[in-house]
Amino acid sequence: MSDKSLVEKICGIYPENFQSVNITEGEVYTFQNDPAYQAVKVFDADRNSVFVNSFTECEHYVKGGWNKIPEIDFIIFHEGFFHNVFLILSLATVFLGLFYLKFKQKI
Repeated sequence: MSDKSLVEKICGIYPENFQSVNITEGEVYTFQNDPAYQAVKVFDADRNSVFVNSFTECEHYVKGGWNKIPEIDFIIFHEGFFHNVFLILSLATVFLGLFYLKFKQKI
């Protein structure tokens, strides 16, 4: 997914005539609150979150790695999910195998 489409997915559609701000590392920059922009909660890889109050701030955070969507990460990509699925499939295989052996003995 491109940076632009990811920004739009999280922050909304780019405003008309939007000028991106280039903030260098270590630079102190104060984002201006945009009352017309509905605050968005963005997440990083560790599931930390922050509310952003302008499209400029949202774009900056998303391009800086605050681009995770926890609901999707948790449901689809969460490591525990795969462990649980593997455990369920393993137990089902064992029970089906035992059931088959018991059924085979009765014949």
